[in-house]
Amino acid sequence: MRRESAINVFGVITTPSDGCRPRLSGGIAGDRVELTVQDGPAPAGAGTCECRITFRQDVDDRSQRIVVTRATRQGTDPLVTEPVPTFGP
Repeated sequence: MRRESAINVFGVITTPSDGCRPRLSGGIAGDRVELTVQDGPAPAGAGTCECRITFRQDVDDRSQRIVVTRATRQGTDPLVTEPVPTFGP
């Protein structure tokens, strides 16, 4: 993850997936940015794969850390917790 400007972060999440079509959702929640990889039901015949998700996410002055979880039908798994990268020289 890297800071692209004063108001957004750019990043790539690599995650295992049951359906090979995960979606990313989330946003600012107080002093953190919460992102969730939603790995819904796998289509018939789909195999497990590794997926790369590229994203841009707004941050604000209170944003201290980025928390990424993976949500499946079995529950949620933490993927990563990172400090929000700084912006500037």
